[in-house]
Amino acid sequence: MKASIKIMSTGSGYTDPSVMITNGNQKYCFNMGNGIHRQSLGSNHSKPADSDILFLTHLDPSTETDFLNYVLRNREDLSIIGPNGLTSNLMSYRYFLSKRYKTFYITECSSDESFHLSDGHLSVYPVVIKSSNDSSSSQITAETTITTNDSLNKLPFTFNKSFGAIERPTNNNSMRVAVGSSKSFYDWTILRGGIIHSSTGSEFTMGEIEQYASYRLLKEDIKAGTTKISSKEELLQFKPKNSKEIKKFLLDNSDSNYNLDESNNNNNNNNKSLVIPTEKEFWCMESRHFRLITRLTKSLRLTDKEKRDMIRKRMNIYLKDPVYGPINSHAVTFPKSQRSSDVICYICHLPDIVGKFSIEKANEFGIVGIGRSKLCKGESVFSEKVGRMISPQEVLSPSTIGPAMIIIACPTIDYLNSIITNQKILSYSGSDPERSGCIVHMVPEEIFSLPEYCSFIMKFSNEKWQHIVLNKNCAYHELIPLSGQLVNGLNKVSPMFYPKLYPYSTSNPLPDSLSMIPNIQRGRFHQTIIMNPLSPLGHPLFDNSACIENQDNDFTFEMKSPSPPSSPSKSQIDNNISNLDSTTIYNKKRKSLISSSRNEFIKSQNKLIEGFSDRELELVFLGTGCSQTSLFRSETCILLNLFDKGSILFDTGGGAYSQLYRKYGDQETKQILSGLKFIFISHLHADHHQDLQKLLEARHLAMEELYTPFEKRSLVILSPPGANGYIRDLEKSFTLHNSSGGGSSFKGVWKYVQFFNFSNYQQDSLFSQFLKKQLGITKCAVVSVIHSFGAHGIMIESENGWKVSYSGDTSYCDDFVQLADNSTIVIHEATFHDCQQDKANQKRHCTFKDAINAFNHSNSHSTILTHFSQRYPNIKASLPISSGDDDEDYIQNVSYAFDFLTVNIKNLNLLPSALDGLKTNEADNEEVEDLDE
Repeated sequence: MKASIKIMSTGSGYTDPSVMITNGNQKYCFNMGNGIHRQSLGSNHSKPADSDILFLTHLDPSTETDFLNYVLRNREDLSIIGPNGLTSNLMSYRYFLSKRYKTFYITECSSDESFHLSDGHLSVYPVVIKSSNDSSSSQITAETTITTNDSLNKLPFTFNKSFGAIERPTNNNSMRVAVGSSKSFYDWTILRGGIIHSSTGSEFTMGEIEQYASYRLLKEDIKAGTTKISSKEELLQFKPKNSKEIKKFLLDNSDSNYNLDESNNNNNNNNKSLVIPTEKEFWCMESRHFRLITRLTKSLRLTDKEKRDMIRKRMNIYLKDPVYGPINSHAVTFPKSQRSSDVICYICHLPDIVGKFSIEKANEFGIVGIGRSKLCKGESVFSEKVGRMISPQEVLSPSTIGPAMIIIACPTIDYLNSIITNQKILSYSGSDPERSGCIVHMVPEEIFSLPEYCSFIMKFSNEKWQHIVLNKNCAYHELIPLSGQLVNGLNKVSPMFYPKLYPYSTSNPLPDSLSMIPNIQRGRFHQTIIMNPLSPLGHPLFDNSACIENQDNDFTFEMKSPSPPSSPSKSQIDNNISNLDSTTIYNKKRKSLISSSRNEFIKSQNKLIEGFSDRELELVFLGTGCSQTSLFRSETCILLNLFDKGSILFDTGGGAYSQLYRKYGDQETKQILSGLKFIFISHLHADHHQDLQKLLEARHLAMEELYTPFEKRSLVILSPPGANGYIRDLEKSFTLHNSSGGGSSFKGVWKYVQFFNFSNYQQDSLFSQFLKKQLGITKCAVVSVIHSFGAHGIMIESENGWKVSYSGDTSYCDDFVQLADNSTIVIHEATFHDCQQDKANQKRHCTFKDAINAFNHSNSHSTILTHFSQRYPNIKASLPISSGDDDEDYIQNVSYAFDFLTVNIKNLNLLPSALDGLKTNEADNEEVEDLDE
């Protein structure tokens, strides 16, 4: 039997260490670090979403950055294993875990339990590692070896638990009520379908309680005249049969009707009207976009009273505010479990290979038919011929012990001593260990190179063990070849707007004390370590065929036919741009067919732009894709670099940190992040905020390394209502934020991060004062746009006169057009081609025509289109021509962005013609599935 370890990310550059173990068709991911998903797109090899079992070594942005991509792309139920606090951590993603009716099987590992997980293809033994700063630290050292003894609690990954059928309504519109052009409350609840709940702590199911809330709110809508439902008969179809009892339950907080001894409620079988949970049952709490099942025996325990109190609080918030109630109720979740700072190392065993069956010996003992089958399965059988029990060992040659894979994670030095002295791990060392295999070290170089750790590795120097090191000292190279080729091709066409990315680097040498050991090396991206116990000495073998370090990323676009000699080509313009006057180029291209008022405005803006230095404002489009990352486009993120003043981010979609690092490299990325002052989150779709926690973590570590004074660390985040609770919930669930040792401490991060939401930012003068003082932003305003609940666009205006507006995701929106009036730059989404108008309406996005209409009606200077669903959008061929207008006039000052488009405001007038020479193929599209719409 062959198995393998595939290195999904090495820890170098922008990545975080992550691996996948494969045994046959079964795949198991260990950590879901930054960049792991996009790097595997387009590969014929394993992708993270191929695995429905995820192991987390610790709870931190570095292990979970790509978690939402993993959840959204994986269509199966998922088993997730990790340290204490895992349930609370996953609950923080409650907005997204409801996708595709998934069920999550959660196992929290603690040091007071001894068990292993097995599905027949892989046995995994979690080893809980305590921090040296943890007062409760107590390493279990009595058990020096790991066996498959039946006394251990064997838990299959899927727990073999039958939940029954998933309840979905027969008609998806059964709970949907039309309320004009805006979505109603019912579209934001989960009443269109759900998973059976086993307990709410009362005689009512969660579905009954939420249906009652909707019924109550619908009555209010009828009174206010905001719904088309008017008849009593129509209303009654939403009324639960037991509405009076539910109402009494929600209003009565005394619990007088229950009289349960909460300490013994699991043994109370007298009241049959109550659903009494047992340790074998599951309990699920639902809220908008939240569906999570937790395994009570290994996760958070709740009493019935806690459940009932929680339900009441949530419903009261629902009923008080039909608009923001569903969002505000998210704050009412499970009681927070005590955060530990545990790290889990994993010891994985592949099954033993059964020895060869001897037909001769079976005949000698007179064993035939089913008896032989039982012997092969390890069972003893009785032989009438010899008159005794025959054991498997008598007819089978010795079994070959399956190889082992050990995943060691040591994120900070606080865990070093606990790891190198752990007896479970050390039981695999020695001159002749029982098992051979591979040890993966997810260990920072500053720890890996310490004499103590080197001595620990030397204990496993036997040739049967192969060591793989994953950290920042591995080679950094372009891990997304097609994206790299695209950027390199654009650089040849327009180096001003598409500069070269940060250069690659080779891996660093191993520490001197380990350099002479032949069985240790730094990992390579997509390297596969084959675990074949039948190979000579059982030594792992390497397959480097999928490694891409040496892949040529050079690319040259096909260009249009050159212009006549009398007219300079665009490439000539780019090459000689420093010798040309920008106003002259601008005036040559423009025609005087627009209104005089707009003409005057553009002239005034040109004069303003000419007066700027090249360190006034630079826009960097780090991600320009729609819905999900692709081979050619990352998710939405736009950097506004104000140089000495600091920087701003508009949205932080998945891969934002990756893109930042690819462009600037390690040191300059730290400088930019340490100067980051303002983050705007347009809405809570994953492709617009997924990388926020990773960026906050990287920003904090950068400021620690650069010794940034505390008074200069302030950061404000402007986001939709409810995002504050969601983001803070997630932050609080990251256990390593409790660490108190070394430069990795996260204590105090949130003392300098302040949240504002769209409903309160104008009332707080601290917000406007901060933007004015730190960034020179004299005006900041947001407006609701037509996309999803809470989606907004933004406009910011500088004290130096420029004005930038960003639409976020939206259909054509008059309110945003008014907000963007007289902008210097309008950044507008243009998700679909004009021929896809129906799809744009359905998804509440814009076509090219919609986006350009918004720009023209805003009377602004320039627009840059982004958020494309296609790979190489042939913009020119797709743009509409307004009747009566000249095409050049209609699309003047319109540009479109690829990833890494870098626009210095000083060169803004040159941007529309930057890619005029590029020949594009209208049919060359890369459509991707909308996962988060």
